[in-house]
Amino acid sequence: AKTPGPETVQVQHQLAGEDTTFVFTEFGNKLFVVVTQYNKLGTVYEASAETNEAGSVTFSTRMAFGDRAADLSVFARGIMEVVHQTRPGKGLILSLALKVKKPSAEVFKEILRIARSVLD
Repeated sequence: AKTPGPETVQVQHQLAGEDTTFVFTEFGNKLFVVVTQYNKLGTVYEASAETNEAGSVTFSTRMAFGDRAADLSVFARGIMEVVHQTRPGKGLILSLALKVKKPSAEVFKEILRIARSVLD
């Protein structure tokens, strides 16, 4: 029997040598994604995608609350692209709590790869 409430998928990965928990929770019109190396929420971003009449897509992100000095909105935009491809019409709420303050391109690519593998 299906449990009541939103569907949640949790996976563990190593990111830059750190144990990292990924939690994907689907709500009606939003996907809540947590990427944490501290087992708690971090900086929260909102992202969305809009398609105009010509069919081109515009992605928007904003930091809802958290560490403004470590602006990682590029992660929210990247994951939003995956969400747009796999869950059209859904918005994204992303919580990022990474130990490294300036994540490398490799960490960024790995996060997107993991998001794609869970959402595909």
